[in-house]
Amino acid sequence: MSKTPAEIDSDFNIVNALALFARAAKLRPTAFWTLTAWTFGLNALIYWAGVGIGPVSEDGAGAAYSLAMLIAWPLELALYFAWTRLLLTGQIPAGIPFRIGPMEVSGLVAGLLTAVLFLMVGGPLVGAAVGLGLLIPGANAVLFIVIGVLLIAALYASLRLAAAVSLSMLRRASSIRQTWKRGGGLVLPIFLSGILLWLFALACFVLAVLVIMIFGLAEGWRSVTFAPLTLADPSLAINGALVALIVFLFGYPAHLMGLSIPAYAAMAMADEPGEWWEEIRADEAEDEARAEAESEQ
Repeated sequence: MSKTPAEIDSDFNIVNALALFARAAKLRPTAFWTLTAWTFGLNALIYWAGVGIGPVSEDGAGAAYSLAMLIAWPLELALYFAWTRLLLTGQIPAGIPFRIGPMEVSGLVAGLLTAVLFLMVGGPLVGAAVGLGLLIPGANAVLFIVIGVLLIAALYASLRLAAAVSLSMLRRASSIRQTWKRGGGLVLPIFLSGILLWLFALACFVLAVLVIMIFGLAEGWRSVTFAPLTLADPSLAINGALVALIVFLFGYPAHLMGLSIPAYAAMAMADEPGEWWEEIRADEAEDEARAEAESEQ
């Protein structure tokens, strides 16, 4: 039996959605910290692969840096699917926690189809609006209004389809239509979750910058953000590595929050989210009962 919109809305809680990764760490500590170690290791690999051998200019990139950018995307995609699997099921594969199975294929297909859908629908509309503004004198105001409406529509559609990849992985089948059908009532909660996530990420970024400045690592910050690093200057490379580590540590919780929101929404939408969802809900209920008992004392 399909969930009703009211049941989906009641199952989605903004705070619990943002904290899903923390609950996974509590309930599945071995899987969580194993995947954290893999995440740190692969990101370190990407960083050091990007350290060019020999001096490079700020406008160019060494061969190693170009190679790092080439391998970064599949590695980050593998990490994304591994984390989403953990958040959706409470499990990761034994050994190397990456696999290409029905969950990952379904999620990849859903992501690609969603991107194509946005391009096929939004591209021609934006092109037509721009063409109208160029061909008709005095149509600039209309052009801005049309583009503004299209941006609002795109934001609404992206929020309504935010859980498409996660729900597809959970159901092991492309679920764009189901996400659209069931995600109408979650547009505002997901939007508010995104606002809170943005504020949290901003606070983490500010703290990271303060730590970098306090420890005198500003030169490393410049090297990481504006120029490929080089082993010709080992001190600068190490300085940049420390900066990258600080940014990683402070930004890591915000990154996991960003993965938690669509995963939580997908489980709220699913008819049979599985035993992991029941375990999450039970733990949430225990936390709420504990908080109420402490407030009454």
